[in-house]
Amino acid sequence: MKSKITTIVAIFCLLSFYINGQGWNIVSNEGQSYSALHFPTENDGWIVGEEGLILHTSDNGETWSAQNSNVDNFLHAVWFSDALNGWAVGHGGIILHTSNGGADWVQQASTESGSITSVFFSDNLHGWITGVNGILSTSDGGYHWGGGSGVSIETFQSVFFTNNQLGWAVGSGGMILHTEDGGDVWEKQVSFVINPLNDLFFIDQNHGWVVGSNGTILHSNNGGENWVSQNSGTAESLASVYFISALKGWAVGTNGAVLHTMNGGVNWESANLDMDNNLKCVYFANEDQGWIVGHAGTLLQFTPAATATHENVPSTIQTTLSPNPAKGWLNVSLELENRTSVAISFFDAHGKSVGMDRLETELPNGEHHFDFDTSQLLTGVYYLKIQTESSMKTERFLVVK
Repeated sequence: MKSKITTIVAIFCLLSFYINGQGWNIVSNEGQSYSALHFPTENDGWIVGEEGLILHTSDNGETWSAQNSNVDNFLHAVWFSDALNGWAVGHGGIILHTSNGGADWVQQASTESGSITSVFFSDNLHGWITGVNGILSTSDGGYHWGGGSGVSIETFQSVFFTNNQLGWAVGSGGMILHTEDGGDVWEKQVSFVINPLNDLFFIDQNHGWVVGSNGTILHSNNGGENWVSQNSGTAESLASVYFISALKGWAVGTNGAVLHTMNGGVNWESANLDMDNNLKCVYFANEDQGWIVGHAGTLLQFTPAATATHENVPSTIQTTLSPNPAKGWLNVSLELENRTSVAISFFDAHGKSVGMDRLETELPNGEHHFDFDTSQLLTGVYYLKIQTESSMKTERFLVVK
């Protein structure tokens, strides 16, 4: 970033105000355009944008200050694997890397000459970038980048991985690609759309969402084997999507479009913000801390106290697990006071998903029973998380052989 940019010190939040009581308040709405942001921790976050702009906060967004990128390129995306190691990418094939939280940004060798549109790292070594010439991957922190097979020379807008092996990428012409080997081989998935796809998000290896032009929203509950269209209720081009859980998610796009769902996308509602700036990225550091960035210096912060409560949702979840210990099968009984969506997730003792998740988009009040096959699980302790539109409960159970 040149000297005229390094003189910028952004101290926001002093004059912020609420927008229509929808839970989002304006932190900034003037200045250079922002394109992306990322929070690797609840306190540390970065924003990138035009003319090599990089902003950093270490106090949960109370203050933001400029970091010196030493470039003038428009930066399209940023990703940090932890509070120290991060990458920013952008126009002209630029790849920047920091290993000290942005105190120093250095260029990494790039084989790209066009724009790099997104970057994603699953740890400090394994990363992926997308752009006008396809998808590249690295296994050494970005010092060397290479392409995998099955990738056509098309513009890809975004890439997302749930671990070092399982990933998806989306782009022009409704293109969705999937890899199970870290990007060595990519295979097409059928989207049934031809609209450009701009972004995607997976909460685990099964449940994911894709957004694109003309209000396109796609959802899969089986890792992309099947993609189903969801009704967004808008014709705006959606640029970014983020899900806090299997039920709660946000999407943003052109002309100030901000959409919210409380049931996994079965219903999307507009936040009806009184603004028309194009919004480029939405990100949540946790359920109560969210951010949106966009053109003309737009920065919005989520404030949960300002959101309206959801109507007709259960105040408690009554559950019974049997048998416990489970041997081959586990029956989960739920008692719901009111109609709601329900997400059921399973984790091992280390917090890793074991791939038995289930999403019920609309259950009536009353008692419900679900059977889960535990025969493939090793003997040990496991946890079951049940989440409705307003409540969450965790249960512990044992698996024996």
